[in-house]
Amino acid sequence: MIMSRLIFLRQAHRTLYEITYSITEFYSWPILFAITGCCTRLILSLYYLIMVIMSVKAASVTRYILAFLWVIVFIFPIIPLTGFVTRISTEIKRTGDVVNRIMNKYSTQIKIHYELEQFSIELLHRKLRFTACGLFSLDGGLVTSMTSTMITYMIILVQFKDSILTVPTPTTPPTSTHNMMCT
Repeated sequence: MIMSRLIFLRQAHRTLYEITYSITEFYSWPILFAITGCCTRLILSLYYLIMVIMSVKAASVTRYILAFLWVIVFIFPIIPLTGFVTRISTEIKRTGDVVNRIMNKYSTQIKIHYELEQFSIELLHRKLRFTACGLFSLDGGLVTSMTSTMITYMIILVQFKDSILTVPTPTTPPTSTHNMMCT
């Protein structure tokens, strides 16, 4: 009875692993483009929000609300995705711990212990990682990386705000190197 349940659980886990692996591979490129697009738009939305806040003229409440809502719109898909991936990864690790605890419990029954040992080996060798084309993991670390990237870009954009918006006017006409060489 226990042996048949254990074999069924191993087969079910193997099937779930293969399905999850296929889904991860299939959606890897779209997730890469979606995360990149969301991150870029989020940086631009945050920059706009900061510019509305820092503007000399008093902005209407609607502009503040719209700027804030755009930030929410672009961050919303990322937060649940990373939360779900983190929970799934935690559950995968927990499965290995549960199998090892059960293996210790049935250490005297050789067939059950052997089957649990094989299941434990499978769990060790089948590492399921949710990534975007292998470039970055989709767990909670993605939010941390995106936050640090956004802060860095915000500092750079705010510092160079004036130099980006104004084009320097030359005091003397530009000279070409061709004219200098021909004379």
